[in-house]
Amino acid sequence: MKLLYCALVALALSGTGCGSQSPVSPRVLQISGTVRHQDGTAVADAKVAAIIGENTLSSTLSDPAGRFVIVVPANQGRVTLRASEPPPSGIYVGTASGIVRVAGRPGRITIDIMLDHFDPI
Repeated sequence: MKLLYCALVALALSGTGCGSQSPVSPRVLQISGTVRHQDGTAVADAKVAAIIGENTLSSTLSDPAGRFVIVVPANQGRVTLRASEPPPSGIYVGTASGIVRVAGRPGRITIDIMLDHFDPI
């Protein structure tokens, strides 16, 4: 399964350099966006996971500007993206998270994730 996923990622990302918008493989969905706090500030190193049903398909971390790109197999269903703020150092009682749902059809989607839930630990 990992080999198939790696092949799909390679297909989706091949030929995408220097700002070009080459077509995405008809077998994958490429989701990009930004993770933000409610006040609009970007969240660096947020974990973004793509989930279908109970299965986590893949995950990635946002860059210092809060941007992420995640590629999943297209399945005609809904994909749930869950972003979680990195835990602060020291003692803490929870973390902020946000959830969005997108269609699982092939192509590209750009969507922002707002961290608007508090998850106690």
